Amino acid sequence: MKTIAIVGAGAGLGLSIAKKFGQNGFQVALVARNEEKLNQLAAELKQDGIEAAAFAADILDKEQITSAFNAIKDKYGFINVFEYSPIPSVKNLAGTLEVTEENALHQFQFNVLGAISSIREVLPEMLEKNTGTLLFTTGGSSIHPTPMMGNVGIAMAGLRTTFLI
Repeated sequence: MKTIAIVGAGAGLGLSIAKKFGQNGFQVALVARNEEKLNQLAAELKQDGIEAAAFAADILDKEQITSAFNAIKDKYGFINVFEYSPIPSVKNLAGTLEVTEENALHQFQFNVLGAISSIREVLPEMLEKNTGTLLFTTGGSSIHPTPMMGNVGIAMAGLRTTFLI
């Protein structure tokens, strides 16, 4: 059975992606900070007949990411699809005129460095096996600047540019 790992899994987009892949024969590894919410999502997927499990990790903590991906591989084996879609908190958004080094750096760490840490856990095996898929779900501000999301747009454009392969 194939496996998808959804990093930044939540009740919106992450759950929708999980359901779509799960309905198409994938087992689902859900990764996010809040273990309780992840367990609720996994239970909902299981009610739909989808094999799913929660793996709590903060994408800002490289050791937690490594630990989560080791646990995913122990449970499911090879990760066929990696999907990255953490949603920034509204409280961390800064409009174009409010962008500071600190709030831009936070978004860069959240969107780009979190992705890099996560990808380093799956890409070597994908390259070795010559198979696998990386999916990045970002907002429109990665392409079209949105004034109210100045710091997020910078980071999402960075994510989009970093992983054009």
